[in-house]
Amino acid sequence: MNPRTFLKTAAASAAVPFVGCQTRSAPMPRRPNVLFLLSDDQRFDTLHALGNADIRTPHLDRLAARGTALTHAHIMGGDNGAICICSRAMLLTGRSL
Repeated sequence: MNPRTFLKTAAASAAVPFVGCQTRSAPMPRRPNVLFLLSDDQRFDTLHALGNADIRTPHLDRLAARGTALTHAHIMGGDNGAICICSRAMLLTGRSL
């Protein structure tokens, strides 16, 4: 398949979900904005908003003040590095260990 044919096919298949779409006259219900931050290898006490006086994190402090900070979350730990892989796998698959 040459690049031109590929681009035509990709554009046509991308447009298929929008064919026949109609705009609604009634406004959509307002849904809450959810921002889920998952940091890698970050301890619980590395945010100024959660009690660390030595580290300045103004943007994360503002998010914590306006939202929810899960301060008692933990992982089981491990004998090797990259113990966050288990937590990441559980979040992405919805399955527990």
